[in-house]
Amino acid sequence: MTIAAVAVAVVVLAFVLWQVISVGGQRSSASPALTPTAGTVSRAGSSETGEAAAGAPGPASADSTPAAEPTPTASEITANVKVLQPNYTVQEGDTLGKIAERSGNSVDTLQGLNKLPDRGKLSIGQKLIVPES
Repeated sequence: MTIAAVAVAVVVLAFVLWQVISVGGQRSSASPALTPTAGTVSRAGSSETGEAAAGAPGPASADSTPAAEPTPTASEITANVKVLQPNYTVQEGDTLGKIAERSGNSVDTLQGLNKLPDRGKLSIGQKLIVPES
């Protein structure tokens, strides 16, 4: 009985190992992970020269599934990030509507950016983020 249990365990382990080897490190997600590097965005597992990183899947062979459509390279992906700081101080007589009209923004935009629970309550001297149009 013990020999049979060991034999079954060896067969199951061999099957699992064979499955892992046959998959060969293929990713389960359809899109590559993006990681920011020194002001650029590149695909994880690749370098600027296009060399694959250690452990990254290599080119498809004739007996594997066809490759998906090419993904954008690091030089094709751009991102602009701007940190918004409070740049307006509420004056006497200001309303969110007046500030929005003067700045070319919507009241909803100003309320959302400034996390204002009540658009009708502003305090003189309050600092707001007002994007430039």
